[in-house]
Amino acid sequence: MNDINQDPRKSSMIPGIVIVGCFVVGIAGLFGAVAAICDFKDSTGAGVCLIASAIAFGLAANAVFRK
Repeated sequence: MNDINQDPRKSSMIPGIVIVGCFVVGIAGLFGAVAAICDFKDSTGAGVCLIASAIAFGLAANAVFRK
């Protein structure tokens, strides 16, 4: 299939899916950190989860607030 006449004004759905995915990963990282601290008393695992959450939320914020 050839998309030569594709409308350039039509936006792609991919950035929206990526932003939602970043929010899902960020929230899952926060839940993982809480579970690691409360249930397993594992501060290293909680730190890794919080780093992943911070990166995901940072990427989502960059995508949302970019001009």
